[in-house]
Amino acid sequence: MKKQRINKDAIFAAINAIYLQSEGKVPNPAFYATMKKELSVLTKYTRLPCEEAYIFAIIFYVNLMGESSNLNDLSKYFQTNTFSLLSIIDSIQSLCDKGIVKSKKLRSRHDHLLFSYSYAITKNISYNLLKGKDFPEVETKNISAEIELIEAFHTVGVQCIDGEIQVIDLEDCVQDLLKTYSNFEAAKLVIDFKLSTEEIIVFYYIIWNTLCGQNGIDIDNLQGAIFKSRSQQVLFTQSMVQGNNPLVKHELIEYVSTGFMNNFEASPSRKSADKLAQFDVIIKMPTSRRSTVILPDSITEKELFYSEKENQQLSAVSSILQEENYTKLVDRMTSKGMPQGVNILLFGAPGTGKTESVLQLAKKSGREIIKVDISNTKSMWFGESEKIIKRIFNDYREYAKKSHLCPILFFNEADAVLSKRSSNGSGNTQQTENAIQNILLDELENFSGVFMATTNLMNNLDKAFERRFLYKVEFSVPTEIQRTHIWQSKFSTLTQEDCSYLATNYEISGGQIDNVYRKGEINYILNNEAASLELLVRFCEEEVNHTQSYSRIGFR
Repeated sequence: MKKQRINKDAIFAAINAIYLQSEGKVPNPAFYATMKKELSVLTKYTRLPCEEAYIFAIIFYVNLMGESSNLNDLSKYFQTNTFSLLSIIDSIQSLCDKGIVKSKKLRSRHDHLLFSYSYAITKNISYNLLKGKDFPEVETKNISAEIELIEAFHTVGVQCIDGEIQVIDLEDCVQDLLKTYSNFEAAKLVIDFKLSTEEIIVFYYIIWNTLCGQNGIDIDNLQGAIFKSRSQQVLFTQSMVQGNNPLVKHELIEYVSTGFMNNFEASPSRKSADKLAQFDVIIKMPTSRRSTVILPDSITEKELFYSEKENQQLSAVSSILQEENYTKLVDRMTSKGMPQGVNILLFGAPGTGKTESVLQLAKKSGREIIKVDISNTKSMWFGESEKIIKRIFNDYREYAKKSHLCPILFFNEADAVLSKRSSNGSGNTQQTENAIQNILLDELENFSGVFMATTNLMNNLDKAFERRFLYKVEFSVPTEIQRTHIWQSKFSTLTQEDCSYLATNYEISGGQIDNVYRKGEINYILNNEAASLELLVRFCEEEVNHTQSYSRIGFR
């Protein structure tokens, strides 16, 4: 059977007649009766009740003229007070619920509920009418997958931002989704954590945007749209910053400052990613080479030579890291309400064995090392460094939960983040460095685990960091006796006199002696003979000359 073509001209004529006859008239059943013929054309086309078809005609005509349609404008058109128009509010809302009309919040009007929104016929319906096509069926989307429910929550957030959903209706929208799809894991997840309506919208807004490929979601506009007052928004932001908000408290999201205009960005935590993965919603967490896992079995055992003071302090640290002692320490600290972290700082001249000491302590205690490359925290993108530091600690916590023994979080060459904070100037770089240090201070204050850091510039250490380290071990340049032992351990072919000669005449560090040793090994490969004393002297001279001619900034 051939489909009957829509009489577009008749529909337009009906809409035009309704609009022209309505000016100065208050909408009511008696008035509708005077336009029975025109409304019959519209109700047949739209399949809407008489009153809704009438409102549809008025809003469509106003939109077609390129004007907005809100209650204030309508009251002027009908030449009546706004109270007289309250009877058509239900019809307008019904059209909005059916997806025929979209409401949008007016930016210049924030307080009055009725006058804060303008109304427009949705694009697809306007398009069909202008093209003479059938009036679209009202689509009732049936959610059948977890990912679709997450998108639905995100859509509610977007509609709040766009002004299509009023704040007063937000709770109903969210609760309807939770009730209708209560058997979905995405609904159970937020219910189990007892998240509020606003927290649910924020959470799934972040999740959906991350699934769509965004990193570091700005939720400022969303927060401004879902709260009834500015003070509620500020309180919500403060709860996020202070870590009291359930989203942060339960480690569902990471929330950090961008370092610009007090703005903040959020991203899913690894905990959220793991929970979502349980019902096949896969979030690809950002990866980088900012940290490296070093297994204890991969560390070569080495003999290190310490001064008496160094040996005492490192022996104490080594004893604490043994699992039986470490467990007792954590239990005791917990019972007394004290921080459970073991934070250790190794400081001193370059090449004195700080980094190697961390490796040997890890091997002896059987602990993995999460080694952080500090240079990678200084991101070229403004605001990224703070997020990287925060993510490092979040990743460590998640990794520690899955580890048999608590791993060591190791900040090698940590001068860049432990140095004194600057109070002068307001440059972007300086603000970023101060922001990084503030995050690090907060993390170390209540750190749970083993944190170790090395630095060469102890005098430049910020005072606030000093008290956050339980142990501070100073490494000095090795004495002549220590250097003799190091030479003997490296070169078995040298006599006692040769080792003493090198130790007496060349006051170099263990790291520099190690450089000489490696050059000796290269010589063996090239010439198939052990390095002579004369050759080792030449290598020592090179190390001494290099040190004197170049003020080294690198770290060991």
